[in-house]
Amino acid sequence: MPPLTEGRYTFCRVTKTTITTRSGVRRTRLASAGFALVCLTMLPSCQRQLFDAPAMSQFERYDRWRDDYQDPYTYDAWGDRRPNLRARLSQPR
Repeated sequence: MPPLTEGRYTFCRVTKTTITTRSGVRRTRLASAGFALVCLTMLPSCQRQLFDAPAMSQFERYDRWRDDYQDPYTYDAWGDRRPNLRARLSQPR
């Protein structure tokens, strides 16, 4: 069939031929495996954390590291929670 001509542009029928080679198949399989690996490594990131880190300020971490940590609250004789100001504000021994 001759090419269709319209004005100065020439239109041809183009047929798509697919040539499958071993390297093309290998490349496709490798790309699929890489995509699957990325998906599998990202799935656990949507889960809850395994270890919950305690909420401590930088000062509390520093005191714990130096083994000089004082609890922020103490309980009195009646079981009421009171701020531990005297122990926390006194000079270190």
